[in-house]
Amino acid sequence: MKHYFYSPVECSLVFGGSFLGTVSRNVSFVEGEKSDVFTFTREGFCPSLASIGGVRYNADVYDFFDGALYVPRFVRPPESYKLLQKKSVVVSGGEFVVTLYVDGTTKADIKCVLGELTVSVPIKATGFEIVNCGNSVLVEFKEKAKHIVLVSLEKFGVILEKTCVDYLIGSVLTVKRTVLGGHYYTLTEHYRVTDKAELYGSTLTPLKKINTSDELLLSLAFLDAVKFGGGIKRFLSPALNEKADDVCSFFGNFSFALPPVCPSDPTAFSLVYKDSVKYVRFAFENGLISDVDLTDEALYDDESELFAQI
Repeated sequence: MKHYFYSPVECSLVFGGSFLGTVSRNVSFVEGEKSDVFTFTREGFCPSLASIGGVRYNADVYDFFDGALYVPRFVRPPESYKLLQKKSVVVSGGEFVVTLYVDGTTKADIKCVLGELTVSVPIKATGFEIVNCGNSVLVEFKEKAKHIVLVSLEKFGVILEKTCVDYLIGSVLTVKRTVLGGHYYTLTEHYRVTDKAELYGSTLTPLKKINTSDELLLSLAFLDAVKFGGGIKRFLSPALNEKADDVCSFFGNFSFALPPVCPSDPTAFSLVYKDSVKYVRFAFENGLISDVDLTDEALYDDESELFAQI
């Protein structure tokens, strides 16, 4: 059978203690047995292990064509307890205290008269700032990137968490993030903050200009806009334009869009969802997407020439 591999970040593939090759965003495969166990390694992170037979450690496995698709996840190794910073501010009703520490992973305890909670901090933060926003409090954890946690003081709890490049809080909260899909983008999101954080607008700006006259690049940009937001109408034909919201709902929430892998069908993608893979092909009219075919079934009868063998 065939074992297929995809990783959003480049990593090494190991089998039986031997290095097989590099796994990346370009799907590759090896021939093997159903019982085979594969290890994915990346410097500074715990190894990921997976097999079809049930071994799963920081990796996901999906049915894919005539075999299985492996997608590793990378987690930093646990660290012993270390207090990083403790700070408080006065808010309406009393003191608001944040304690940042490492205990296996980086975490923060947040306490006030309304209650207490613990949040995971997905960056290796060494410090933080607290911003009193009236009916809410924003905690900014700092590394090269920033991770912000917005806590409501009306309904005590976290109403927004984002890792970002920058943010601006005033009458609205604006969050600027760098995201990677088929291309790199700056995603700018705008939130109204009451007792919840309501997203009311976003823009998706490519870091480099995309040649949308190329159907492959147009398809990638469209799928990125579906996944991250920022509007899809500019990619759609007039007939589909009126159904833009329905088109987004049609796709649902997928994790990755695997690039086209068949030279004879450059508009076909594999979409990786939480528990499954779906297959999609686009039709075009005057340089715009005019039809979408999304199915649970593989789009190819013979996949032998689709992928690079490791």
